[in-house]
Amino acid sequence: MGGLWRYRDPAALAASECGIEPSRTAHSSFGGQMPIHLFGALSDRINSGEIDTAVLTCGENNLSRRAQRKLLRAPFPANLRV
Repeated sequence: MGGLWRYRDPAALAASECGIEPSRTAHSSFGGQMPIHLFGALSDRINSGEIDTAVLTCGENNLSRRAQRKLLRAPFPANLRV
């Protein structure tokens, strides 16, 4: 799986941190309209009764990573919680 972070399944990792055991996880490509597209697709699936619940997470962190690299020259602690 590509991307800025090298986690094998970031959705499963996030679910585990929340104490959730998902029945399915997915990862999308990068793109400016991708979050709203996925939100619409999940809404349609919930509305049709195909699924009961969904969790959609997304974020733009490339600028933050570049700034961090430039200013701190050190990685964020792995156990950092915000």
